[in-house]
Amino acid sequence: MKYFSKYFCKSLLSMKPNIIILFSLSMLSSFMYFFVQISIDGNIKLLDGKTILNNTDKELLISLQSNQTLALSFLLIFSLITGLIYFMFYKKHSASHQKDYGCFIAHGYSADKMAGIVLLISIAFIAAAYICGLFLGWISSDIMLNLYKEIYSLEYLRKGLAMQNGLIALICTLLPALSSIPIIIRTIDKDAINLLNENNNKVNLRVGRFTRNLTEKLGYSFRLALRKPFQLLMSTIAVALFTILFTMSFSLNLSSQYLFHVMSEGRNYKYDITFPTRQTGQKGNRDHVYYLSEPININLDKKRIEGSIMGIEPDNRFLSLNNMKKEVITDIPENNVVISQALASLYSIQQGTGISITLNNKTISMSVFDIAENADNFTIYTSKNTLEVLLNIQDGSFNGLYTNVLSDVPDTAHIQSIYEREKQLEENNVSNRISAVICQILACIIGCLLLYLTILLKFQEDTKSIFILDMMGYTSKQINQMFISVYRPALNIAFLLLLIPSIEICKTIHKALSLATNDYIPFQSNVFISLIILILLNLLYSIIKYLFDFKISHIQKSGDSVKYLN
Repeated sequence: MKYFSKYFCKSLLSMKPNIIILFSLSMLSSFMYFFVQISIDGNIKLLDGKTILNNTDKELLISLQSNQTLALSFLLIFSLITGLIYFMFYKKHSASHQKDYGCFIAHGYSADKMAGIVLLISIAFIAAAYICGLFLGWISSDIMLNLYKEIYSLEYLRKGLAMQNGLIALICTLLPALSSIPIIIRTIDKDAINLLNENNNKVNLRVGRFTRNLTEKLGYSFRLALRKPFQLLMSTIAVALFTILFTMSFSLNLSSQYLFHVMSEGRNYKYDITFPTRQTGQKGNRDHVYYLSEPININLDKKRIEGSIMGIEPDNRFLSLNNMKKEVITDIPENNVVISQALASLYSIQQGTGISITLNNKTISMSVFDIAENADNFTIYTSKNTLEVLLNIQDGSFNGLYTNVLSDVPDTAHIQSIYEREKQLEENNVSNRISAVICQILACIIGCLLLYLTILLKFQEDTKSIFILDMMGYTSKQINQMFISVYRPALNIAFLLLLIPSIEICKTIHKALSLATNDYIPFQSNVFISLIILILLNLLYSIIKYLFDFKISHIQKSGDSVKYLN
């Protein structure tokens, strides 16, 4: 089978632009994962070796675990996208080399062995891309490592890669190679005569009859485009993925900014003081506002979510909870709670519905009075009197207070200034923003490569027809209108039709990521982002069209058109 191996490798090298794109996609998938993961594994192992973790270590561990989940999620998503692109490529390749496969079958070559060779070559090709991604990821992970050092003021952080994570990345990266099997087997598992007679395709004949029966008002160019339904389907999928990736990347960036902004609102105190045990005897001090806070489990759809319940004073001038309409929530009724938008969004809790909590091993049902935009993610709020009754404790008990003046604070109390809170929010914002920028860059690259390859494959398929029309005396403008320019409005129409479904898919992905990382990532977008994506789509199309026109012009001037007609 060495002759078939040589032939297949040579046929791949004849499509260098396509091969470069495929290699880049496979490399980027592994690079993205290792870029993040290598800065995580060594430090998780380091923290696991510690018997006691301080607050900084705990915050770092939560951040590492969150980024690890994000890295794995995006690895799986990008691997599936890459698999789709490999599927498109192999379908185009097998259709273009159908006669050659027929010759090998006619000479007694086994279809199963030919498919096996294609699979092995694909695995070797992707494995090389995996190694390059691992190497670049190891080098570039210094960026993430330095970021952790800067945020958490730690110098002992180090690189590392767990063997199981390396194997997971390898398996996910190699998955696209499997897409070659059904295409190749379906192509070569035919009689040699059918393979050699490549025009004997009943599907194409049916499509041809369908397009001929279309009304003339549709235009010849559109009817010509409809003769290739698979290419149109792949173009539509490419536009959808392009839109989803760009919308996701912009949303991740806007999300971190939005959270920092809303979580900083409504807090008018300078210090938040918490006590290890409950205190009694509130002092009538205008500089203090007291509160109660207790850990709870929130029972939702057979899930137990760890959170906390906070009892606040009706006249809480230091903490203003704002609802989703930006209105201040006042006077929470008895046995009612205000929940965060994180709980409302992730678990589909609506205003006026019931909620079950477990407090001190006692299950309690309460009603949702309102939803607070600036509430802590997994905290619910009620009146202080209601919480005192639920806990069956003395009136005037508290274990925390907001104040603008530090006086008579015991040594056992923990003091968090508003500056420290904002700094912590900013640290989380910087970490999330860096992750978002990384995802944004990779999504842009992969989205552009995906769309580029899809349109390029279509243009390459029309190369022979373009040269025939050129020899028949058609002008470049006429040829462009028939084969190339027709796809711009088609892509724009696909974008407009798929915009809302793409946004809904992005919302679903955001929700899944939030549940997986236990960290609320709200979806954020606007009409300007959609407009930017549409402009990028048309800009990318123009670049591809220009490059293809340049290539056609170069071939025509060099007089090599004849070899493309064979």
